[in-house]
Amino acid sequence: MNNKVLFQRIVFAVYAAIFMFIFIFMDVHSSRNDPDTFWHIEVGKEMITQGKIIHTAIHTFAGENLSYVPHEVGFQWIVGGLYSLWEWNGVHIFTLLSVFILTVGLYRLMEISREEMGLPKMHPFLVYVVLPLFMFYIYIAYFKIRPQMISAGLVVWFVIWLRRFAMDASVKKAGILGILSLILANVHTGVWAVIAVLFMMQVFERIWEKKLNRYDLIALIFIIIGGLANFGGLQSLTYFLTLSESPFTQMIDEWKPIPFSNNYISFITLIVFVLSALYSLKGRPFRLMLFIGMLYLGLASYKQFLFLVLFLPYYLAVVVDRYKWLGVFKSLEPYMRLKIVLPLIVLGLMLNFSTVLLTPYKQPVTKYPVEEMTYILHENNTINRPKVLSDYGSSGYVMFRGGDVLADGRFDPFILEATKGVHQWTAFERSVNGLRSGYLMDVIQSDRPDFLILPTADSNKTVNSLSEVELDEVKKQLHEPDFTGSFGQVWDLRRIVSKKP
Repeated sequence: MNNKVLFQRIVFAVYAAIFMFIFIFMDVHSSRNDPDTFWHIEVGKEMITQGKIIHTAIHTFAGENLSYVPHEVGFQWIVGGLYSLWEWNGVHIFTLLSVFILTVGLYRLMEISREEMGLPKMHPFLVYVVLPLFMFYIYIAYFKIRPQMISAGLVVWFVIWLRRFAMDASVKKAGILGILSLILANVHTGVWAVIAVLFMMQVFERIWEKKLNRYDLIALIFIIIGGLANFGGLQSLTYFLTLSESPFTQMIDEWKPIPFSNNYISFITLIVFVLSALYSLKGRPFRLMLFIGMLYLGLASYKQFLFLVLFLPYYLAVVVDRYKWLGVFKSLEPYMRLKIVLPLIVLGLMLNFSTVLLTPYKQPVTKYPVEEMTYILHENNTINRPKVLSDYGSSGYVMFRGGDVLADGRFDPFILEATKGVHQWTAFERSVNGLRSGYLMDVIQSDRPDFLILPTADSNKTVNSLSEVELDEVKKQLHEPDFTGSFGQVWDLRRIVSKKP
């Protein structure tokens, strides 16, 4: 063995170790750090129990038969079923599967991008620096146990096959696009509109280049059929309009634009995206349209900034060759193929899962009303689920633990006219405004919950918390709390609130 080969193997061993080690730092606790997770699991379990798709809100005292658009059925079935079988470890297996799908997808996306531009298939810097760092960032920032963690990878794979189709159209590739459309429409229907727009971008490109043919029509038919064949029907495909047009959306932080002035990582990501894209837009209609679309989504809200992040590697992949200093990675060129990278990804995911087995998960008692719900369930002396008024952010957890709530994380059933009550507020508005002391008693008298959970007083008043002064006002109207936990305080309202209409 000559010195060059030995040096290459040593360098590869170092980078391979770092590559796998990064997966350990994909903290499992961060993926469970989202209030939506709990009602996703609960809805999935309920659908499995009932053996049918649920078209109404469940476990709420806001009203009966509140209509709900089932736009995430496949995802909820999976997480609900896995939680029922293996609890959090089962759900984490699905999280790691989503990581695997997206990681391999980003590799292939960079590969196809370079192929489009006539460059060698891969660059070592992309494989051993860009790929693991991007996966780490996406996981920490966006990989919560919610549908976007699997739909992100599906969107990336759709673009991979879309660009393969553009280079060599066939019925087989059109069929694969249809299958991806079908899967995405059933696990996260609201995102289906994104791939529909992406396909039309390519159609416009092919019209511009005078390459449109019958295969494009076949692909369009397959994609539409795949989209329509979802559990919620046509209404689910247009669900995103409910969100984008509702004034209530802007009351939820993740639907607000990112404040780049105090989020430096997102700002740097945005700048790198723009600069990278500029290298390959000229004479490339699809790249230009994709750039405009992802830039629009990225600036629209924190939630949709994910799409910009997903397609940054697509543009970055064709920029790296311009920098001669990256030649330092040439020693890794024999180790760029996916058949070498794939085992590293699998081993990294196995290491991640082993850390989960060694450190059993405990629900953060200061973030969710863990102790408070234990107290309520102990005090609830009926077979019925207790009616619990809690802030909007923790209501999903309350429902998950066995309580009925005023409104959970799906705000769309709770903004219907039928839910209007005191002050002409919808159930969603009461679950937000009602946690302010000036209106709290009005909501309690109107909705008659059995228990009230208030988060610990916050020195900075927010929409879901009370200041010390406001909390004192609540205590004057009620009494001292019956229980105080790490998250907040509990009042048993059955003793003080008349249940008569």
